[in-house]
Amino acid sequence: MVEKVVKGGKGDCDNMQVKPGTVAGEGIAQPGHLNFFLVAHKGIKGTSVPCHYHVLHLDKRLTKKGFGVDDLERVTYDLCHLYSRADKTVSYASPTYLADHLCERGKLYLETEFADAYDAESMGNSSQNSDEEEAKIRKMIDERVAWFNRKQNEINDGRDLLQGVNFFC
Repeated sequence: MVEKVVKGGKGDCDNMQVKPGTVAGEGIAQPGHLNFFLVAHKGIKGTSVPCHYHVLHLDKRLTKKGFGVDDLERVTYDLCHLYSRADKTVSYASPTYLADHLCERGKLYLETEFADAYDAESMGNSSQNSDEEEAKIRKMIDERVAWFNRKQNEINDGRDLLQGVNFFC
């Protein structure tokens, strides 16, 4: 029996959608890996799209204290409610949104430091790049990494002050 669709005011979700907080971790996710699908937000129009999470490392110290996979899924779901730029639940965890903003700012900063037309060309079709072009791109990357390391040493007087520090946008 199919449930009747209940429509209400703006922002209401219908009963045909997957409910927010639904997790699929067994049978659908990749076997042999700690991963899961999570639907964090209401499906307003169309189909709710789950986000696929891969757990890279689950510390044994946490599991000894009773923190399991279900708790990790719950924390991930809770993080979807903490994004400061939205007044509703977002589709994936807030730290990933913040990391995306940080990467965008870093990209813009590097574009001002290294304003050359070759960067736009390097984004083209990679199958058409010759070995010479690939070597040129690798050299540019090495130069930029060296520049960043020099800049970090100048700012920090040779100390690694970025270790263990969190940055927020």
